[in-house]
Amino acid sequence: MEHLNSLIAVLIMIAAYYFGGRFVNSKSADRKILVSVAAGISVAYIFVSLLPELSDAQEFYNNNKNEKAFELQNILIYLTALAGFLFFFGLENYIISKRDAEHEENQKHFNINMVTGVYLTGFLINNFLISYLIVFWGNSNTALFFYTIAMSVHLVALDYSAIREFGEGFKHIKFSMVFSLIAGWLVGISTKFPEEIEHIATGFIAGSIIINSIKDEFPKEGSNVKYKVFLISSVIYAVILILSHDFT
Repeated sequence: MEHLNSLIAVLIMIAAYYFGGRFVNSKSADRKILVSVAAGISVAYIFVSLLPELSDAQEFYNNNKNEKAFELQNILIYLTALAGFLFFFGLENYIISKRDAEHEENQKHFNINMVTGVYLTGFLINNFLISYLIVFWGNSNTALFFYTIAMSVHLVALDYSAIREFGEGFKHIKFSMVFSLIAGWLVGISTKFPEEIEHIATGFIAGSIIINSIKDEFPKEGSNVKYKVFLISSVIYAVILILSHDFT
């Protein structure tokens, strides 16, 4: 089966998102440790594996210029990564600015209002692109393996963040997030977009994962940040990636 590996990868991500999310949002004392491990792995993957891939993607653009190429094409992929970072940073800032006024109501019912609608839209896009790129990475079993691990734990951390922001009511519409993962994979296997689009999607996801992975690890007053766990998991996964030569 041509897309068997990518299908297995997306099923692993869905399972991790569903079952891992249930664990980290339970009353377990270890849930913050798991979130810190997930964030550490995601960040290591970005800096050791995905950023070098962005460099290769940018080289693709540099080598395929035409007479109509615009000046910013020399840094287009990095600008796309910046756009992904700024998009989700802005989304988080918007949620925080509106949270105090609506926090109590959201915790009880998770009303689909402007705040939650913007949040859902942003992360539906995020999940869609993550699973869409599974097909792009499926050309190499090694690359697909490490991508699947990193994105699976990243999705666990995102679910923790969503429940923390909006309460238990978020669980009732979790199927939409799972659907976006399935939809992204289906589009990836059924539609062959130009390679330029795949590179741009990779840049956007790189920027989004950076902000989404570390925002819950920023020290906050009264928080119990597991920096040592974050550091150790990040270093270990970085070493694994280096030894696997996945960064080349």
